[in-house]
Amino acid sequence: DPDDNDLINTIDRSGSPAPRTPDWKFAAMLDYSKPILSNYVFYSNLNFSASDGYITNVEEFDQIQKIGKHTDINLSAGIGDVDERWRLTVYGRNLVGVQEQYNEQFDVDGDGIIFDDAGSSWYATYGVTFQYNFR
Repeated sequence: DPDDNDLINTIDRSGSPAPRTPDWKFAAMLDYSKPILSNYVFYSNLNFSASDGYITNVEEFDQIQKIGKHTDINLSAGIGDVDERWRLTVYGRNLVGVQEQYNEQFDVDGDGIIFDDAGSSWYATYGVTFQYNFR
């Protein structure tokens, strides 16, 4: 009702996109393992995901923060013994590189951080892990 005084300062967001909701997202995972020699197992894992862009903040209406389309590829490979007592793994996460770009207009605190909830797509990591199972 246009005469309703309760709605005078209300912002109408109807028709606007929902935050953190891409139009599409795709994910796939592939695991592979193969015995080698007589006492060892080679294994690998590939994770792939792709997503359409989405907005992250609609609470401050003067700033709409958006994550663009992005792709993540994570890969790990390693060797372990057939009894699963130990495993050595080499991994890389987000192998296509950093997805988020710094946008100065969204850095309202001037600290180089534009979001408090940085996701794994924002940085690449590499490493080696060793796992030993005590029995």
